[in-house]
Amino acid sequence: MAFDMDLRQLRYFLGIAETGSISAASQRLRVAQPALSQQLARLEAELGAPLMLRSSRGVTLTAAGEALKTHAERLLREAERAREAVRAEIAGPIRGRVAIGLPTTVAMLLTLPLLRALRAEHPALALHLAESQSGHLQEWLRQGRIDLAILFDQEGAPPGLGLRPLVEEELYLAGTGGEGAEITLAEALRLPVLLPGREHGFRRLLEAHAARAGGAWQVVAEVDALPHLKAGVAAGLAHTVLPWAALGAEIAAGTLRARRIVAPVLRRTAVLACAGERPASRGQQAAEACLLALVRRLVDEGAWRGRLLLA
Repeated sequence: MAFDMDLRQLRYFLGIAETGSISAASQRLRVAQPALSQQLARLEAELGAPLMLRSSRGVTLTAAGEALKTHAERLLREAERAREAVRAEIAGPIRGRVAIGLPTTVAMLLTLPLLRALRAEHPALALHLAESQSGHLQEWLRQGRIDLAILFDQEGAPPGLGLRPLVEEELYLAGTGGEGAEITLAEALRLPVLLPGREHGFRRLLEAHAARAGGAWQVVAEVDALPHLKAGVAAGLAHTVLPWAALGAEIAAGTLRARRIVAPVLRRTAVLACAGERPASRGQQAAEACLLALVRRLVDEGAWRGRLLLA
């Protein structure tokens, strides 16, 4: 037998039980007497037992009615608690968990400021930061393992991702020496470089730039780990190509020097991505707002060199 009892029926039943008559319950609940009688009869039919005995003096509960009254009171209390919990969640501190994916070159710039900002603004929100290549982050988004990610150059991104352009940044040739603030791409292509492996999206971007210029990078070694790659360059083994955001600390310390690549200028675009088909939680919305404000501030301060694309 289908069991379709709902909370409205239980409220009507308790109203009749507590007032002792359908007419009195009608006045308290502001529901017409025929509608109350109909709902009570439907409830009895669904449960397969009489719940009340009617008489000229009102109604009295049967044994089945007494049993239902106890459970109905508990169920309605739980329903009210659930309603109050939802209202408190909406009005109260943002809780839950949000996972954000960051490429290595961006993680060095954003991780600590983002942790500080979210801890200050939403201390009850649990944050998980995942650092990896853009390709891996894109797949994790589709799998639901992360909620947000910063990716690069997503013109051919698969459907289902929501993309918001953030920053267009230029690329620099980093080394321990060299003259001038700029170097042409043709000159850079003649120098020995350390680059990440070919499976990295950044490496594929650099190869595409070189191919359009009719040349190729002189790669002496492939190093995937960014700290080790920069350490090799600082040791004078070769040059490398990176955005300013990944070089700021070493430039400030004087261990590396960066020259802007020109003729043509090499650029890449950072975007904020989410899985567009999944509704965003309050935590995800809060983290996204915090991240966007942080990106805007870092670009305005010059810590993230590039052209801000946020409206």
